[in-house]
Amino acid sequence: MERFGIDQHRTMYLRDAEQQFGRSYLEVFPFTEGRGAVRDRLGAYHIDSEGRPVYRERYRRAFPYHDGKAAVEGDIGMFHIDLLGNPLYTRTYGWVSDFHEGLCAARFRNGIYTYINEKGEPSDEAFRYCSDFSNGIAVALDDAGFHHIGKDLKPLYEERFRLCLDFDGGRSPVMDDAGWHLIDTQDKRLTEDFDRIDGGRNGLIMGLKGNSYGYFDEECVWHRLFDFPETTSHDEIPQWTKDIHSFQWDSCVVFMRHSERRSHFLSNNKGIGGTGLTAHGDELARRIGADISDLKWKTVHARTSSSRRCVTTANCMLGAMGVPSDIEIRDEIGPIGTAFTYSMDYTEEELKCPSTIWCINQLRSGQNHCWHSNDEIKRRVFDMVRGWLDEDDSLTLCVNHDLYTIPVIGIFTGRFAEDDWIEYCDGLLFIKRDNKYYVVWRGKEYPIDPDAKVSIDTSPMPSDVTVDLGPAEAPMQWYLVDPHDIAWVGKPSGSMYALCDKRGRFFHCRDDGFPVYSYSFDYVWDFSDQSAPVYKKGIGTTFVTDFGDYLHNRWFIEAREYSEGQAPVRDSKGWHYADCDGNVIQEGPFDLCTVIHHGESLVLKDGSPFIRTTDSNLRAL
Repeated sequence: MERFGIDQHRTMYLRDAEQQFGRSYLEVFPFTEGRGAVRDRLGAYHIDSEGRPVYRERYRRAFPYHDGKAAVEGDIGMFHIDLLGNPLYTRTYGWVSDFHEGLCAARFRNGIYTYINEKGEPSDEAFRYCSDFSNGIAVALDDAGFHHIGKDLKPLYEERFRLCLDFDGGRSPVMDDAGWHLIDTQDKRLTEDFDRIDGGRNGLIMGLKGNSYGYFDEECVWHRLFDFPETTSHDEIPQWTKDIHSFQWDSCVVFMRHSERRSHFLSNNKGIGGTGLTAHGDELARRIGADISDLKWKTVHARTSSSRRCVTTANCMLGAMGVPSDIEIRDEIGPIGTAFTYSMDYTEEELKCPSTIWCINQLRSGQNHCWHSNDEIKRRVFDMVRGWLDEDDSLTLCVNHDLYTIPVIGIFTGRFAEDDWIEYCDGLLFIKRDNKYYVVWRGKEYPIDPDAKVSIDTSPMPSDVTVDLGPAEAPMQWYLVDPHDIAWVGKPSGSMYALCDKRGRFFHCRDDGFPVYSYSFDYVWDFSDQSAPVYKKGIGTTFVTDFGDYLHNRWFIEAREYSEGQAPVRDSKGWHYADCDGNVIQEGPFDLCTVIHHGESLVLKDGSPFIRTTDSNLRAL
């Protein structure tokens, strides 16, 4: 079955970075079951994998297919259609979910919730709220409070709570006046009180105590993983801008990655070459140029690859430095025939790998297909930069890609961890001082010995965390991941899996076994709408795409998945929703937000539950 991506603003389908079907829409949803839900000026409907409408009708909203059925909203309410677009029943409701285990949560126009069968017939039970069924259990709200119900729609126990979440592995988080704790299906308390306990993810249940976030093991004992920061502290200005001021040099070459480019949503590396910078990428490059504009030099050079984003990065930096824009395109840091590669004849399988994995493979093995050996790369790169360094009182900006910057760092410093990465505009310095040559990387100076053989340590970064959740079942063979090191594997979300190893490193892999990126995070959430929240210790939470890019430059204390163009995010004031660009929608803060489903989500505000719509309306439950 064809796989299509969507762009960041959910207006078009993509494949290999190219627009599909020759058009854009007002709104698109990811393809499911061979159908894509779209909306244009005529209304909402579904298309097939050729971009053709499946049926003639148009609706106000159309949502993705689930188990052969899709929810749509017409002029008088919501109902379900089959894969050909035929209505499954004649009734309409104020809101409907998807069918799970033969039942679908629905709401009458008077605000009362119930469950309907596949004929659209409502049950006799009524609730103030009810959720989808999972493993025979759902969450419901009556006049006394939240609780769990079985398939007979009867309560599993007598007690009521301020909020309940779904059961996972026989355990459910519940909130009462004292806080959150876990219960079993008989309402037996399993833990002490916590400030928050999140819903389970295939056996992984996380709890928050103060700012400390950790997991519950099989015995419901809580283990701290890390502390959330009080505020986010993501500093985009790279370390080399400090090093260039603090280290003495007669001449200097900044060997750096380009600035922030547009995010990619891809199945492989095709189509990435022509991508330009974002507006924020332009701004970041100018900020860095201004930061080093006080340096003293006789001449400034800019040498880049032919890539548009590299040239633009150099232009923005030179402009902020007050230097004429005179950029030299150099083949040595471009594609074929560079100091790194002798061919670009990659196989289809190789193109599935994130480029950072190519870098790590190069460092680890000393030779990749299409690449020179590490020793040859060292010779070629040093011959190149030495010629630039031999011009006294000169500063050279050498702007290229992470594909080349990472090997240079590892080859000349002898260390690049397999779970590390460099961000936009990051890099290292080549400096000449007293006729000797050095590299400077993250505040440390390394003498260059041109004749020394390359030896590189790629072992993972040190970790003070261990994760033990019992045996983890690997549903497939992971590429570059030792199955014996896996502590936990999440359920598939789209075509992605979240994983955690026994050292507490979290990452994502695709369903073909290939990782989405080579580095790791301190925690990750599931993919949805082709992006996933990821947390970096001491910094905060942002989002990555299915290509391993950052979705945008916004960082939060924590976040949850995007759905229908909005994501729950938490800052120092509380929970909010953010749009596709990471901009907070000013309506909160909330005590708690949940992921949006069919235009609505459950939120807590001032301790009370509300239903929130994507246009920011609240309805008390």
